[in-house]
Amino acid sequence: CYNSGMENLKTPPNNVEAERAVLGAILLDTTGRGDDRVMDICLTKGLSADSFYDARNRLVFETMLEMNRHSQSLDSLTLMEELKRNNRFETVGGAGYIQSLIDQVPTAAHAEHYISIVTGKQLRRVLIERSTKVIEKCYDEGSYPDPQTVLGEAEKSFLDIGGNASSTMSWSNAIEFSYQNIDKMFE
Repeated sequence: CYNSGMENLKTPPNNVEAERAVLGAILLDTTGRGDDRVMDICLTKGLSADSFYDARNRLVFETMLEMNRHSQSLDSLTLMEELKRNNRFETVGGAGYIQSLIDQVPTAAHAEHYISIVTGKQLRRVLIERSTKVIEKCYDEGSYPDPQTVLGEAEKSFLDIGGNASSTMSWSNAIEFSYQNIDKMFE
C-alpha cells in the first residue's frame, strides 16, 4: 500500500474568524480608563498570545497584553502606535488590518463566546501535540524500552494540560491581575 504521507498533513484546529472577533471585541470594549471588560475576560480565561493560531493575531494580542500590563489606554489608535513603536505594524497588516478587526465585530457582547472558541481550538492543538509526542515515544523502543515510563510521562503531560485548561487563572496570574486592578482603581 503506497502512502505518500500527504494524508497526515492536516491543518491544526483553529478559527481565525473567532480570533479576529476577540481582538475586535477588545478594541470595541475599551473605555479609555483601563477597565476593559473583554480584556479582563481574556485574562481570566487564560488567553495568551499562544492561544492565537494566526501569527498576525498572535502579535496583535501580545501587543494588547503588553499595553494592558503597563496600564496603557487601548483603542485602535493607541494599538497602532504601539505596533509601530515595536516594528510590528507592517507585519500585522497595517491600519487596514486593525480597522478590519473592528469592522468584523458589531458588538463586544459575544466576546466570551469568541474567547471560548479560541481557547477550545488551542486546547485541541495542545492535545494533538502531546499525543504526537506520546506516539513517537511508543515507536522509539530504543530510547523508551519500558512502556510504563511512556505511560507515566503521557499521564503527567495530559494532567499538566488539565491544570492549564481550566477556566480560572493560576495563582501567580491571579495575584498579578488583582494588583493591576488595584492600581487601576487608585488611578
